[in-house]
Amino acid sequence: NYTSSVATYIDQSGSVSDAELALCFGELGNLAKTTEFTCYHFDTEIDEDSKTVWKRKGHPAHRTRGGGTCFRAPTVHANKRKSEFDGYIILTDGYAGDPGPSRLPRAWVITPDGAVQEWMTRYKSDVIVKMKWPKAMDRSAA
Repeated sequence: NYTSSVATYIDQSGSVSDAELALCFGELGNLAKTTEFTCYHFDTEIDEDSKTVWKRKGHPAHRTRGGGTCFRAPTVHANKRKSEFDGYIILTDGYAGDPGPSRLPRAWVITPDGAVQEWMTRYKSDVIVKMKWPKAMDRSAA
């Protein structure tokens, strides 16, 4: 009866548009119907106050951060909690430097207007997913 425990980190930096942020929240909401997530917001650091457990429902898109981006912040945060999580997902536009390897399985979900960085492919255990804009998505906020 074991169920996995997954952490998610939503990039709240200024380079992630409101439309991309809404898309990330929407996708997590769809996944939360079948999987429980512990979600955090981040930019150059983790916003501990944003910690939310997503279980069977989504949450409205909102910002709690707005600075630059540092992928080392969610990598260190998740690795310190490896007894709590089986892996983690970073939802981002991809614009920041290499955080180094992870001790936990890591997935990169890159927004439609974002970029998969060459260094992301260096870590063979990492999974990379590039999102696409849904046909019905209003991108006026992008």
